Amino acid sequence: MKRNTLNYIVDAIGFVAMAFLISTGAIMRFVLPSGSGYTLEVWGMDRHTWGHVHFWLGFVFLVVVVAHIVLHWGWIVSVTRGSQKSRAGSRIWMAVIATVVVLALAAIPLLALVGETGESPRRGRSERVQTGAADVERAQTETTVGEGERARTADVDRDIHGADLEHDIHGSMTLRDIEKLTGIPAAHILQELGLSSSVSIDERLGRLRRAHGFEIDEVRAIVESYHESE
Repeated sequence: MKRNTLNYIVDAIGFVAMAFLISTGAIMRFVLPSGSGYTLEVWGMDRHTWGHVHFWLGFVFLVVVVAHIVLHWGWIVSVTRGSQKSRAGSRIWMAVIATVVVLALAAIPLLALVGETGESPRRGRSERVQTGAADVERAQTETTVGEGERARTADVDRDIHGADLEHDIHGSMTLRDIEKLTGIPAAHILQELGLSSSVSIDERLGRLRRAHGFEIDEVRAIVESYHESE
């Protein structure tokens, strides 16, 4: 393959990767902002899944950049050396040092210690307030009323727990994931959706939704109905 043709292909792939990097980044920034990762979807994919797409596009772009540098290495060395041979050595050393510094700065976040916030990323501020209110109500009722009121408090806890589980259901999950999360048999969900038992429970909900024409909210409603019937 001619060098000019190879350069053209590498640059074209780099342009496509960069365009989709910008597109997926804009989706995560404006269409599916932080906090919407488990409630909103685009094309059956939530913010978490779009993050995977964005990452792999970035990897492709990195490979293209490396290929571009390799193809233009002679030109890069020539420009770095400059026209004055007496200063070529110092210019090359400066370029090497600058490259090492940039790579080191880029690697620092990867080597940093990871801290814990103490909060689950799936629980927003409103959920924390709701849970806190339920805890206060439970404490008050247990100290002031009898067994009947304590039973009512248990029902409230179960409803809140069920609401949390429904909120956790999103398009990137599988029916097996939902079974583990909620304790509801995947076969029961398939039956309620009117789907064949031969449907794979390891397929993502987003893909099943597109293939069989149901909505994620229907799955959440099945989970809610199941917990209410317990």
